[in-house]
Formats: sequence, C-alpha cells, structure tokens
Amino acid sequence: MAQCTQREKFDGSPPGDLVVLMTAYKNAKTKNLKRQILSLYAYRYPMSMLQKLHQPYGKLSTWEIKQARSHANLNGPGTTPEVTTKHRVRLDMSKVDHFVEFTNRPYFYQDVSYGS
Repeated sequence: MAQCTQREKFDGSPPGDLVVLMTAYKNAKTKNLKRQILSLYAYRYPMSMLQKLHQPYGKLSTWEIKQARSHANLNGPGTTPEVTTKHRVRLDMSKVDHFVEFTNRPYFYQDVSYGS
C-alpha cells in the first residue's frame, strides 16, 4: 500500500469530518476497531498536533498513532485485517507411543558407511 503523506493545516478547530471520526473513535468498543478508525485520519496531522486535537475525545498516545499508521500502511486505512483461522488437532498419546515404538525397532536401523 502507498503511504499517505499529505498533511492538512490546522486553523484552530478540527474539520467536521474529523470530529465525526474522533467521536466514533471515542465510542468504539474494542482496541482493534479504535485502531481501524484512527488509521483513517492518522496521517492528516503531525503526531503532536493530532494529540492536541484529540484531547477532548480522549487521550491519544504516540504508540496508538504509530500502530494506526502502520495499520494504514499494511492493510489500508480503515480496513479490517485478514485473520487466518488455525485449527489444532490432538493426537491420542497411545498412538504416538505406538508410532515411536514402531520406528525404534532394531530391524529398521541400517548401517551406512561414512561418506556414502
């Protein structure tokens, strides 16, 4: 993804769309959702100015801003990252023991001279 580097100028009050996004950030239930919302406007202003703008809606740390910018670079601003499901399979220990015993039987060993 291409990095968004265009910054807006600050004239005292944040624009209306930014107020809506900051309100949505404040009302978000999970940290992942907050990161996705913050990634929408994380590149608009420098870090210190973004923290000042965000104060009425909650404290914003530099780590959260960096995470949101990283999210915008890797996944795109506001997108949900793809989550791969991982399935675990349990093995019956008696079957594992049988396999280990089977492979350690002496007639499976073979002598091979070094280097051949």
